[in-house]
Amino acid sequence: MFAVSKQIAGGIGPLMWGVLLLLGARTEGATANPLPSVHALVEAAERGAVVELPAGTFELDRPLVIDKPLSLVGRGKDRTVLRSTAGEAGVMLIVRNVSGVRLVRFTLDGAGNRHVSQGIVLSNGSGHRLEELCIRDIPGSGDFGPHGIYASANVTDSVFACLEIRNIGRDSEWGAGIRIGKGGQGNAIVDNDLSGFGRGGILTTHGSTDTRIVRNRVREFGFAGPGLGIEVWGSGRRVVIEDNSVDHWISVDGQEDVAVRRNAITGAADPARIGSYVLELVNSQRVVMTDNVASGGNQIGISVSNRARKDLAYWARNRMAGCQTWGAQIQGEEGGAHRMYFYRNVFEETRKSDRSLYPGAAGHGFRFNGNAFGMVVHANQIVGNRGAGIQLGGPNLDRLAFIENVVQDNDGPAVAGAFRGDHVLWRANDVSGNQGGDNALTSKGFDERSLPDLAIRVSADLKTGKPVTFELEGFDPARFSEVLWDLDHGVPRAGRTVEHTYDRPGPYRIAAIAWTPHGQATLAEATLTVTD
Repeated sequence: MFAVSKQIAGGIGPLMWGVLLLLGARTEGATANPLPSVHALVEAAERGAVVELPAGTFELDRPLVIDKPLSLVGRGKDRTVLRSTAGEAGVMLIVRNVSGVRLVRFTLDGAGNRHVSQGIVLSNGSGHRLEELCIRDIPGSGDFGPHGIYASANVTDSVFACLEIRNIGRDSEWGAGIRIGKGGQGNAIVDNDLSGFGRGGILTTHGSTDTRIVRNRVREFGFAGPGLGIEVWGSGRRVVIEDNSVDHWISVDGQEDVAVRRNAITGAADPARIGSYVLELVNSQRVVMTDNVASGGNQIGISVSNRARKDLAYWARNRMAGCQTWGAQIQGEEGGAHRMYFYRNVFEETRKSDRSLYPGAAGHGFRFNGNAFGMVVHANQIVGNRGAGIQLGGPNLDRLAFIENVVQDNDGPAVAGAFRGDHVLWRANDVSGNQGGDNALTSKGFDERSLPDLAIRVSADLKTGKPVTFELEGFDPARFSEVLWDLDHGVPRAGRTVEHTYDRPGPYRIAAIAWTPHGQATLAEATLTVTD
């Protein structure tokens, strides 16, 4: 039977609600009753109650609205099912104008009902926890969505964890698993398994800030829309995207202070489905993308594009293998791409075929396509690609530096295209075995004297929970204008000196890139261990 527990000092005391709370449940061994028992239960519950649902299938013929703090807890997502029987368009479950709601251990089943417009919609609340839910089989009925979970406005400091969301709007260009909308702040999307969407898996929009997207699996999407595994879009700040596995496309668009680390971009299980991008940077600044691995099934590995300014990015130890068109394309457009440091990445085995996005221009490992300034390509491996190792194209390329790269065994030349800018540095690159020729660029314009060596200094022992200060020794403010830090934890930081607190022990690879006003840069690295 149903139980409602009221939270009291010293523990939880069950308050049994009697026969009323049994109505409408198709429970184990029970007979169905058409009355909306779950609605009655929620309406009758006191603020702060724990509403316990037994095993069984319960019909939702209209939206279930929660507008007071409570917990709705099932016996497990395989045992407690809330199934839509709605005959009119609407949302299955609404949480609005309330904080502190918990939804735990049940399934929300759209049952293929086209009247269902969304799964769960939340608005104007904080501190929610949605955990161990399954949300499934919602084809959609409206122009926008459906979404498994849509935090439509002003949802803050909430957790979405251990969710299974599948088959949501497969034929809708907006169908998605989780979307955090306007006013979202401090939300965590963690350890979820998402599959089967028209558009994509996890999306944040319209100024969502301080979001953590960690250890999610996102697969089988893009059946009707662009196919975004994870997208953070539109005037957001301070986002961490780490340790996820997606078929295609992690996109950072219109953001500041974003870290994208240790994600696996695998390609779809169906080899006939090819995604657009692996890592995309659009109209953003102060971004680090490190230790991400792509293993085929996508057209372009690293993509920098679109009209607004793109500035201050650190790309390190990413592996872009088997892309169908280019391993990387830097296309600055009107606003330009500025001050980006590419370090120890691998661009290998880029393909060229009738499946490429642009078959006649495909196959290059690393491609510039105009309006790029202050680019440093340092210690990368650009090997075994079906076109050129490096391609220079488009107008307005200047202040490019190529240092200690390996450019080998490409089908085309080491470098294709002419450099027409005033400043280029080509130093200590290992060029060999390129079928189109082992050519090189000629340095010009830059002052080739070494920039001063910088070192990372730490103010104290690194302990979890204790703030530590990082400082760049050798920093000369007369020579350097910007510093971008990657602390291998949290979001990127800026400035000669930064402070940070680690919350877990282990080794961390720290990097600081200092830029001159003229587009040259130097890198300082250190691997440090944080202890308890």
